[in-house]
Amino acid sequence: MDDAPRAVGGTAADAMPALPRLVVIGEALTDFVRTGADQWPSVPGGACWNVARVASTLGVPTGWRGSVRDDLFGGELLRKSGEAELDPRFAQRVARPPLLAIVHELSPPRYFFVGSADLTWSSTRCGCRKVGAKPASTCISAASAWCGSRWLRGWSRLRNRCMRRT
Repeated sequence: MDDAPRAVGGTAADAMPALPRLVVIGEALTDFVRTGADQWPSVPGGACWNVARVASTLGVPTGWRGSVRDDLFGGELLRKSGEAELDPRFAQRVARPPLLAIVHELSPPRYFFVGSADLTWSSTRCGCRKVGAKPASTCISAASAWCGSRWLRGWSRLRNRCMRRT
């Protein structure tokens, strides 16, 4: 598996419907939650991804901009994204370690993160015609100054590239 991000939508840009009103930028991850001595059920989640799904289920045309590992964890996140009717044009699958949240205590909650798939989204792989949606991000992936500026530069490049196509 190569490290190049691959767009998830797979449909030609000209055949895609109108852009969503909201694009939420940031992580999607899999939570491993300790519920017993040897029990660690997995749950798809991530603050940004959850915001996108809720907005979509409330009727706001929404996309989620992020990347997931090209594996069963990423597949489950993308399947749930489809169920929530998120616009798939901004999601990518990558060959990087999946982002996982290890929740080792529930009360009070204690957890840590491993993986890096969420940091590898590439604006060159997005198949859009123009970006008119409003980006929103307040999540783990954009929390540091380095990551936040990287996300914003990527969004700006994507918007400029896509605007030239119209």
